[in-house]
Amino acid sequence: MAQESRTYPNVDRDKADNLRTKLAPYVTLPDGDSGTLESQDIKGRYAYDAQARTLTLTLEEVPFFIPRAMIWSTIERALQG
Repeated sequence: MAQESRTYPNVDRDKADNLRTKLAPYVTLPDGDSGTLESQDIKGRYAYDAQARTLTLTLEEVPFFIPRAMIWSTIERALQG
């Protein structure tokens, strides 16, 4: 399946750090504001722009048995609180 990206606006540093903490049980984001991630056969990229307050996440490879909607909803819940 093709890669899929989403950009989230209004993400301040606290939200970005909170996301890192909440996703830690599933995937460890490398230090810094951008990079690649890989966990449980899921591969992707992330880029946080502190000045623009945007976070862009890209799913590059996801096993067929893991619904992408489940991944996105987990991310969105983590960003909300």
